[in-house]
Amino acid sequence: MDSGRFGIACDIGTSRLEGALVDISRRRSVSFRSVVNDQRLFGPDVISRLAVASSGPSGLARLSDAALAGVRRLIRVLLDDARVEPGEVGRILCVGNSAMHHLVLSLPPEALARSPFAPSHVGKVFRCAAGDIGLSVCGNARFEFLPNLGGFVGSDALAVMVACGMPSSRTPILAVDIGTNGEVMLGDASRSFVASTSAGPAFEGWHISCGMPAVEGAVESVRLRGGRLIIRTIGGVRPKGICGSGLIDAVQILVDLGIVDRTGRMRPSSFRVCPGVVLTRRDVREVQLAKAAIQAAVKVLRRRYGPAKIGTVVLAGRFGALISKASARSIGILPGDAALNRVRALRHGALDGAKMIIASPRAERTALEFCRRTVHVELHAEKSFQDEFVAAMRF
Repeated sequence: MDSGRFGIACDIGTSRLEGALVDISRRRSVSFRSVVNDQRLFGPDVISRLAVASSGPSGLARLSDAALAGVRRLIRVLLDDARVEPGEVGRILCVGNSAMHHLVLSLPPEALARSPFAPSHVGKVFRCAAGDIGLSVCGNARFEFLPNLGGFVGSDALAVMVACGMPSSRTPILAVDIGTNGEVMLGDASRSFVASTSAGPAFEGWHISCGMPAVEGAVESVRLRGGRLIIRTIGGVRPKGICGSGLIDAVQILVDLGIVDRTGRMRPSSFRVCPGVVLTRRDVREVQLAKAAIQAAVKVLRRRYGPAKIGTVVLAGRFGALISKASARSIGILPGDAALNRVRALRHGALDGAKMIIASPRAERTALEFCRRTVHVELHAEKSFQDEFVAAMRF
């Protein structure tokens, strides 16, 4: 039994760290905060960061230090918000993708950076004293990082599956966490499959000419009404760029208008969405590659799962909360047979799952058992994946 009334759940994302202070005795969250992942200084995506980490011990140490500095900052603001003393925290539970797992724990990343992409701690929880890993702010607490599922599918995917109820569901649930590393999960209480696919950073605003993260000033929605484009920005301020949800809306409108054909060819070479925001042919191609990767992964997992109608579709993460369900289905990110009234967003899916696990021993046992039964599908070894990817390139 952990000493301390409180626990801290933390989702270590590529772009941001989200955390919640949980009153374990009452099984409820008492504060929530989000901070930037300082690793962004070493590159926008996990591939660039793994390259830095693989360059030598100093590179790995710098990346680990950057991530842990963010965790310490997150812990302090969570405790300050709730006026809780560090000594009252008995447990810190972290989830994250496989790359973040390695880069936080200073684990050699070389095996993860090349085929067959084998991460450490598959199915095994990493445990140590918080002080031993550099979190002396809660030095008496126990630090844990939930297990990876395989390849680039980390414990964040396991937490999402817990949050959406997959371990107890009688009908298949499809969960998609769309980011630089797209994680796709399909299953129910009897069987489950997971895969990761390189969706690229397009949906997070990287490599897009006017792209930006989903922060204030980003165009988050584009609609066509009476022949005019109607945009909405985060915060309702003047547009500074466009984030992933707005990008998908805009590309789908260009397809509907015939400016982009089914193969992805765009005429003319650029299109003005609003003052200061322009889409180019290269932007459309980035979206095309990203959506094709997700769509192909979904089809491979559905083939593995077997013939069954998907009951619920879950879009996880900040992107999933902002995206238009209709645009996502129309562009091919969601299956064509997905009923829109059965699609729901879990903005903080990984963190929600981590909170459930830290608050309930039963939820934790269920999660770890489900982890052991989940099959990781290596898409690069699937003969059908490349064919599905090529077919999914069409709009």
